Amino acid sequence: MRKVWVSLITYNNPAILNTALEHLFNSDLVTSGKYEWYIEVVNNHSNFYIQSEFAGKVTVHNQTLRPEWSYTGFFTRDCNSILMRAIKNLRSSLNDHIIILQDDALVRPDFMQKLVERHDSGIDFIMSYRDWE
Repeated sequence: MRKVWVSLITYNNPAILNTALEHLFNSDLVTSGKYEWYIEVVNNHSNFYIQSEFAGKVTVHNQTLRPEWSYTGFFTRDCNSILMRAIKNLRSSLNDHIIILQDDALVRPDFMQKLVERHDSGIDFIMSYRDWE
């Protein structure tokens, strides 16, 4: 079973975050039973909530040391901290796939199948799957 780490980076729009979580939980990542998944929300603002249906299913990482008005570079810093948590050891990563999304990215129901197909064909890094029709 492949291990998949998904991080959603959010900023001040709980409605969009919850829609993104809904899409993730309705995707083949969760519904297929093929993956051991971990979903983390990286919260960058005090205006934050997740719907009760996601409580206990996701881990929330609160970025409390950064002031809310600090827009500059938070995405890059979040990505760095996500990779450190998700990989842990460069010689033996904890996860087969690490997926970093902004909270306004909505995945398709078959996104994991498409991602795994590309990964198994030799592609190691994917920035977007817009052209996966």
